[in-house]
Amino acid sequence: SITARLYSEQNAELIEHIFEHLAKRFQNSKENDALEPLKICKWLPARQKTDRWYQPDVLYTVFQDYLFETQAVFLGISRKVQNQSAPFLEFLGIKSEPPVPLVVRHLLHCAERGKPVNKEVYRFLNRKSNDGAVKLLLSKKCLWLDDAYYAANQVFWHEHPFGRYRRRLADELREFGALFKQLGVQDAPTYRDAVMVLREISEEIRNNPLDDEGYQVVMGCWQLIERDLEQGRVDEQVMINLKSLKCIPNKDRLLYPPERLFFENRAGLAAKFDKFLATNVIIRPLLGGKAMEKAGVRIL
Repeated sequence: SITARLYSEQNAELIEHIFEHLAKRFQNSKENDALEPLKICKWLPARQKTDRWYQPDVLYTVFQDYLFETQAVFLGISRKVQNQSAPFLEFLGIKSEPPVPLVVRHLLHCAERGKPVNKEVYRFLNRKSNDGAVKLLLSKKCLWLDDAYYAANQVFWHEHPFGRYRRRLADELREFGALFKQLGVQDAPTYRDAVMVLREISEEIRNNPLDDEGYQVVMGCWQLIERDLEQGRVDEQVMINLKSLKCIPNKDRLLYPPERLFFENRAGLAAKFDKFLATNVIIRPLLGGKAMEKAGVRIL
């Protein structure tokens, strides 16, 4: 009779009283056939919903709402009453633990808006790291680290030379190791990470000079590329693709493409070309020079 009417706060309060009463009776009742119709009736209020009454099987309890609160409809009965009604909730088919896809979608929803999620989201997904839905997080900025979200390829467990462009994970996050491994978090960076950072800096800086940190990061990237180059781990095509990218600083710390730069191998030679080569000649760095030459920097 009550739910035949439109939703109202007054009617919702009446439903809560009835719900609480039935839950208390249910705990001591062995004859529940009379309550079976309540499983398929639209008679329950939903939290923050005023449009209609809801069937039990589309609702979730509030016990773990912090895991997926943007992706589900929750029972509009007070937490106190829900805490006292576990057997009745189970009987009605109102679920408490969310399916993994809902938690994943909640995380992505919050990440897109820059809103931090409860840490329990990562603890839950860590337990479910082998679930196929977790793959929806691959390559997405979904790891909240104090101030922003980062993608798995933007963080490392160990030290890195990328300064503000990457983050090192705190040891306390090791408890989410299974999840982070599934997402592709590496212990330490490789030349591919260095190339990615060079591309980011090139796009960010454009025709402006590097600041001190930016300069150190760029040089650190070339040292890392050279390390992997000497160990035979660098893809030839990756180096070819760097030739036309503004990724090596000249003496004014402006980024130039490798193919437009020269190493000054004879003192005073560049001066003979007056201003023609003034911005295109650099001193060969002790570390990283081999990688720069491989990318296209020529000997003057």
